[in-house]
Amino acid sequence: MQKLYVSVVPPFVTVSQQRVQLSRQRPVHTETLNVPRAVMSHDHDFYELSLVLEGTARHQSGSEITTLVRGHVIVVPPTGVHAFFRPRNLRVTNVYYLVEWLAADLRLLFGQAGLLPLFAAQPLFDKGPLAAPRAARIVTLDEDGVNLVSAELAAIKTENARAAPSGVFLKSALLKALVVLSRAMVEATGTPETVALPRPIWQVIDSIEEWLSAGAPFSASALGKAAGMSPDQLARTFRAGVGLSPRDYFQRRRIQRARLAVLQGDKSLAEIAHEMGFTDSAHFSRLFRRSVGISPRDFRKKFSKDE
Repeated sequence: MQKLYVSVVPPFVTVSQQRVQLSRQRPVHTETLNVPRAVMSHDHDFYELSLVLEGTARHQSGSEITTLVRGHVIVVPPTGVHAFFRPRNLRVTNVYYLVEWLAADLRLLFGQAGLLPLFAAQPLFDKGPLAAPRAARIVTLDEDGVNLVSAELAAIKTENARAAPSGVFLKSALLKALVVLSRAMVEATGTPETVALPRPIWQVIDSIEEWLSAGAPFSASALGKAAGMSPDQLARTFRAGVGLSPRDYFQRRRIQRARLAVLQGDKSLAEIAHEMGFTDSAHFSRLFRRSVGISPRDFRKKFSKDE
């Protein structure tokens, strides 16, 4: 009898860009696979969604073990580790996507309860209602949900087969699938319709989005004045809800948006640095490398396979 591992940490392998091949033209990738044998512990450079279409298996994330059946969707954040054991006629559709592409308009994602924490929060939020799960989560779909999500994933695959796929089409199809999944999670867990954060935190997040769009610098005093609080008081409130100071959150979100600008590839790195409010290209490259692990130039090259 095959034994389950008590822990699946550390991973034996990482599902990386070399395997998934995301790009600026194809920032989301789907694949349907038969799984005839156990899949040992692994993690991913990207979010992964795995929809069970047929068969059964045992799934492990940390010490949690679940029997998978049709309609289960495993949501694994970047660096989340999981494994499959004892598959029987298992068939799944996997989805990978670039989170900076999905979260280009962060305020849009806030409008759907459960969507941001489950599918896009990992690079930005450390704790509180917006924090991403650190381990795999399992969402259960009914038959209508399975059919709806399967149709959107099939549409993504068909669009990606085109010589020049539409980014609008790809994001629309992915978002429709994610809305179905987030609704199922909200209904199963009883999560409130809106994320319960104090109004000053929403004001900070909204102001930062406006500043980043305009290439404006961070201003603690301006945030405090808008919220009717001292900068120190606002910082404590924001940190309690988000896990970061407003300045650190600003920097994370600025780098995330810079990643998307670099990925899109239609502007020089100097132009991006200027528009995003960095002191100069060297300052931009230094902070980008510190956050991402590689230079902006190498990041662009990594995701330019379609060029």
